[in-house]
Amino acid sequence: MHTLTLPARLTVDSIASLDGELTAALDGDARALVLRGGEVFCLGLDLAAATQEGADALDAGLDAFVGLLHRLRTCALPTLARVDGHCVAGGTGLAAACDVVLATERARFALPEALFGMVPAVVWPLLAERMPGRCLRRLALRGLSIGADVACAQGLVDRVVLSDALDKAVLAELRALRRAAPSSVAWIKRSPSLLAALQEGAQVTRQRLQDPFVAEAVRRFIEGSAPWEAA
Repeated sequence: MHTLTLPARLTVDSIASLDGELTAALDGDARALVLRGGEVFCLGLDLAAATQEGADALDAGLDAFVGLLHRLRTCALPTLARVDGHCVAGGTGLAAACDVVLATERARFALPEALFGMVPAVVWPLLAERMPGRCLRRLALRGLSIGADVACAQGLVDRVVLSDALDKAVLAELRALRRAAPSSVAWIKRSPSLLAALQEGAQVTRQRLQDPFVAEAVRRFIEGSAPWEAA
C-alpha cells in the first residue's frame, strides 16, 4: 500500500508533488493506493496562491491537475479515498477519481464554485460517473455541503464508517482490492474519453477565471468575505 497525503489546498507545487508520489507508487511494488488528508481531506485550489502566481502558473496548475485526476482514475492500482473531514471543489474530484471512497460521519462534501461565478467543470466528468445527474446538479447549484450519509445515498461515497473504525475499514477494503492483478485493474479502469472531458473542463475554468465578476468574487473571498454570506 502507498499513501498520498493531500494538502489542505492545492497549489502548482503540491499537485506536482502528488503526481511524483503517484509515479513512485506505480513504479514500485505497491498493490494499492490510499488518498488521505489531515484535518480536512482537501479544499481544492488555493485561490490566493493561484491569483498571486499569475495566469501562466494557473494554466500549468490546471494542466497538472487534469493529469493527476486522469492518472488516478485510470492507473493500474486500485485506489481508495479515506475522507475524514471536509472535501470541497477539487477535493471532491480527487475522491471521485478513486475506485472506493470511505467516509466518516465527520466528512462533508461541497461544490461551491457557482457562488464565485465559476463551475466545477474539471471534476464534473468524475462526479458524473458516480452520482445521478439530478443529485450532482443540486449539489453544484446550491453550493451547500452534504454529509457523508447523503453523499453515500447519492453514490459519491461507497461506505460510511465511524471515525474510530475508519482505519480498520480501510485495511479490510484494501485486502479485497489488492487481490486483483494489475493488468486486470488497468483494463477495468480504462476510460478512453475521460482525458478529453477533463481537458475541456480545464478550458472552461480558464475562461471563467477571466470574467471580472469571478475575479472580484475571488478577491473578496481572499480578503475574508465569503460569497455564500451574501446569498
